[in-house]
Amino acid sequence: MAWLLHNYYLPTLNPAGNVQDQEAAEPIRPLLPMLKFYKGTMKTITRDVSLMSQFKSRLVNVLRDLERWIAECKVAANVAAGEISWSTEGSDAKDVWALESFCDGLATKGMLVPLSKKWASPKPNRKISLTRIHRKRQLSTDSLLPSKASIAFWEPLLRHVQAIHSDFPYIFCRRLVSILLPSPSTPSDPNHRPDPSYEMYLTSWIMWAIETWNDVLSLDLDLRRDTILNLMKALRYESAPLSQKNSA
Repeated sequence: MAWLLHNYYLPTLNPAGNVQDQEAAEPIRPLLPMLKFYKGTMKTITRDVSLMSQFKSRLVNVLRDLERWIAECKVAANVAAGEISWSTEGSDAKDVWALESFCDGLATKGMLVPLSKKWASPKPNRKISLTRIHRKRQLSTDSLLPSKASIAFWEPLLRHVQAIHSDFPYIFCRRLVSILLPSPSTPSDPNHRPDPSYEMYLTSWIMWAIETWNDVLSLDLDLRRDTILNLMKALRYESAPLSQKNSA
């Protein structure tokens, strides 16, 4: 009822005032500078653990600032309500949209996925392996997970957000899947170039989320199953119900 009041009845009764309110609303602060500051702080701490006490207050402040950004984004979600692609039962749609926007920032190259660093070949005709070209995007050698350095940088932030927003693991996995498998209705960009190492590394973060959170969430929810179903929907998988396939 409150949503109808503020988004339908009041704008209908006072359309001029509604336009003025939208024009006066401040734009959402850019997220990437805050994420870069967080990443730089974590790099300093992980390289020299003795600096942890010195940088602890800075880390706490940037985590609070990122949480404030999510709150500000949630407030602004009314304006962009049409962009909400899905919602989980029991979840606040504005909270979902804000966390999706946060995940978009995390998925930007240079954040969760390191920027690739190319090595020059000594011979013009010599082929360089994909792993060598994108050496900063190497996965952990013992599993399909992000590198230990990447996990050390980003795990504190991801766990911090999950502790405040219980649905974050589902939103995180769904959003990364949607980035990897865009909707068929999404217009293709002629200037887009495939980046297999970026896609592989982003997939590794989905694997990390499933392994990290699948066993600590509610018993009636399954992050692994939820991610697989979302992949099937993104691939337009239309066949027999899943229950029939399990019995087959």
